[in-house]
Amino acid sequence: MAHPVQSVPNFRIEGVEVSKVILGCDAFISWLYQGGDSPFKDSDGNLNFSKVLEVMKTSLNYGVKSLDLSPPLV
Repeated sequence: MAHPVQSVPNFRIEGVEVSKVILGCDAFISWLYQGGDSPFKDSDGNLNFSKVLEVMKTSLNYGVKSLDLSPPLV
């Protein structure tokens, strides 16, 4: 079972604070190019954006400040 960390370490790039953890998009969209099933695929076979948004919000609450918003998440 996964347990969230209490805080995510950060660093600065040109004055911008960035988390050392990046929430990547592959967890959400890998089934688009690899096939298979995913908890992020809705019943119509499309990406369930509300589930993705919920994971993003939770990650931000735990301190993740860097999100990979590669298509089709944009």
